[in-house]
Amino acid sequence: MSTFALVPSFKLIRWLLFPFLLIYAVIVWIRNLYFDYLWIKRRCVPPLYCIVVGNLSTGGTGKTPFVLHLLKRELADFPQVENNQKPIIAVLSRGYGRSSTGFRYVKSSDSHLDVGDEPLMMRNLTDSRVVFAVCEDRMKGLEILKTDHPHLTKVILDDAFQHRAVHANEYFLLTTFDKPFFSDYLLPVGRLREFRNGASRANHVVITKCPQHFPESLKNEMLNECAKYTNADVSFARLEYGEILCVQGDSQLKNYNNFLLVTGIANFFPLTDYLLQENISFEHLAFPDHKNFSPADINNILKSLEGNQAILTTEKDWVRLRNLVPGKVSVFVQPVHHVFDS
Repeated sequence: MSTFALVPSFKLIRWLLFPFLLIYAVIVWIRNLYFDYLWIKRRCVPPLYCIVVGNLSTGGTGKTPFVLHLLKRELADFPQVENNQKPIIAVLSRGYGRSSTGFRYVKSSDSHLDVGDEPLMMRNLTDSRVVFAVCEDRMKGLEILKTDHPHLTKVILDDAFQHRAVHANEYFLLTTFDKPFFSDYLLPVGRLREFRNGASRANHVVITKCPQHFPESLKNEMLNECAKYTNADVSFARLEYGEILCVQGDSQLKNYNNFLLVTGIANFFPLTDYLLQENISFEHLAFPDHKNFSPADINNILKSLEGNQAILTTEKDWVRLRNLVPGKVSVFVQPVHHVFDS
């Protein structure tokens, strides 16, 4: 079936979902009204400086690479002098997909089932200058961090743009180049968690996953659209992929004809586009975002391996696969980070 044949049916589904959008809109409006006018906003526990990173949509905007970018920027002023240096910055996440509840510190030895895949991935990619924790109650988490680590200078609240109970010092709103918030709609018709004017709370808007080159006229158009909803400064960022790294098995890339790409992320298209651009041969098994791989899933992955093939996956997916894929199978990961338009 062609793409063009799918478009009318998709539009029809959107129209059929419109009554549910109205119900959701009323709920969102009442919630925001409560926090804007009736809730006495609680400040973060002094002297913690809180930075929120989040979005208006349901995901896939590149929050995790952006948090790592912020950490790199903040840590530049605090060079590491010893292996067990006391943490100076904290990252507090909800720990999406974890089976545990309450406050918990994230250790490299943890399972993603206990702390969530994204906090665990970031823990593995950073040093002792950063402490990671998960807690569904962000205010409680901040209080525990302040008590346990009085020397902390800042806390990054990951995916907390809708967590209105905590009034942070700085807000970063992420939105993608191909599906910017100003042209999207509320759930379930679109992907927005709240109204477009929620962007007014942001100090910074980052348009992520931009192409390397695009017309200046398009950039100006996007800036003008953002200005309708927020006075925040706007920056543009693209994903840049690093050198493929071996995390298990034979590390010689030349020994493999192609890869079995295994992903469980919200938007795999930037990755697959990059691999095609680099003429890297692969077959692709796509799973839902934050997928907890079952024994049946692993068997399916292993059966899909053909001949002299290795597994290629993302850093986020590897934390969920690392204790499940047999050691005899070679596995590589594709690192990614944000590059900002100068």
